[in-house]
Amino acid sequence: MGVSLYQSISVLVPIRAERNVVVSPFCRTFPTEVSCTVPNVGAAGLEQNHNGMCVLSQNIINEKIYLLLWWYLVTLIIVRDMF
Repeated sequence: MGVSLYQSISVLVPIRAERNVVVSPFCRTFPTEVSCTVPNVGAAGLEQNHNGMCVLSQNIINEKIYLLLWWYLVTLIIVRDMF
């Protein structure tokens, strides 16, 4: 709970990296871009591997759902304790 609490609260204040680039705290939990190797057949008929950047679009959706559920549960806990 401690790490997820810190990550969910830190979303409100994004971290600034070098050159004023804003880095989301969820990038450690839900990476959106990763290095991937894509095999294909070369000109001589042999396998060639190309290394590139792959976008994990499902993780973009997962981080939004996780954040929404986390704040929903926190709100329910607060409202429950009030009554």
